[in-house]
Amino acid sequence: MNIAVSILGPDRPGVVHLVSATLSGLRCNIEEISQTILQGQFAAIFIADMPDDISQDKVHSTLVKAIAARDMSLSVIVRPLRGDDGEEPFDGGPSEPFVITVDGGDRLDMVSAFTRIFAEHKVNIENMKAVMPDAPEAEAAGAPTDAPARRALLMFEVALPLSLDRSAFRRTLEDKARGMGLRVGMQHRDIFEALHRVEPF
Repeated sequence: MNIAVSILGPDRPGVVHLVSATLSGLRCNIEEISQTILQGQFAAIFIADMPDDISQDKVHSTLVKAIAARDMSLSVIVRPLRGDDGEEPFDGGPSEPFVITVDGGDRLDMVSAFTRIFAEHKVNIENMKAVMPDAPEAEAAGAPTDAPARRALLMFEVALPLSLDRSAFRRTLEDKARGMGLRVGMQHRDIFEALHRVEPF
């Protein structure tokens, strides 16, 4: 049975080792990991194959005890990869990967305005990041370095359905950005990565 283990809390060295060692000790085979740190907060999802003779409660309680023994303040959630009702993960059909960037003055509704458009057009967000332009990540992604303070850059990696009218979708994004005093860009992921690839010295 595949399970998803979510870990959240203050970052410190050894978190990934502790979780992975605990899972392997329970004979859970880790198949995928996604991990990030936001303002000192560690967040990760481990996808693992759990043996039939081990329960989710056992995995959860063992992780909680291991974390407490290391004096770490981490939250743990363990759940089946698929719901009890057998619900399958979202499948939007054939699609292509695109990167959509939104740049401009920081606004409270900046994220919600564009994610609403994505939802209305059945565009699934596969990865996203919000940074300030003076951060190294923003400069590497092509944000203007002469932008004034309190500007934000949103980067969405999305799956555009092949059935979607891309020209109309782009116009919708541009109209929204224009009305909010923002700039928006949309490129195929392969083109985006080629343009912003940092070559080694």
